[in-house]
Amino acid sequence: MVRLTSFVALCAACVVSGQLTALEASLAAISSRVSVISNSVSAFPTAGGSSASAQAIHAQATGLVSAINAAVTPAKNTPVLDDTDATTLIDDFEEFIGDIFVTTINLVNRKAELQKLGVASTIATDLANLKAATKTFENAWVHVVPEDMATMATGITSAVDFALETASAAFA
Repeated sequence: MVRLTSFVALCAACVVSGQLTALEASLAAISSRVSVISNSVSAFPTAGGSSASAQAIHAQATGLVSAINAAVTPAKNTPVLDDTDATTLIDDFEEFIGDIFVTTINLVNRKAELQKLGVASTIATDLANLKAATKTFENAWVHVVPEDMATMATGITSAVDFALETASAAFA
């Protein structure tokens, strides 16, 4: 009986490990997409921008939405983590949260140029899509964090929501 119990515990640990690995891979994909769009928005000038560069930002935003949507299933499938794994996950998330703030601030600072190029409404739609995808992911993600770490997770999601809401309001 002890062997069976040990085997079941080992199998459960492997499943959790695999689900955590999938979630970490999803966060890495999101982080990569955030970095790419952050660099593109930062490089986009406040005057004299090109339609091609503006459309590239739109394409990158669409790719980011796809990466966020792809992360929902691994988040939903991951059970509540122990403190060590949850800390790792929070650290993964915190690695790119600064880029989210920089990107949204830079987008707002480039709104006039994006309007001049006729893509501000497209960016507004992208922001709305990002907000919706992010909220869906956040709702799944916060449930994998243990109760004693929920405040940290909620703080992160609130900060991201604030950044996206501020940019969305500027483009409304």
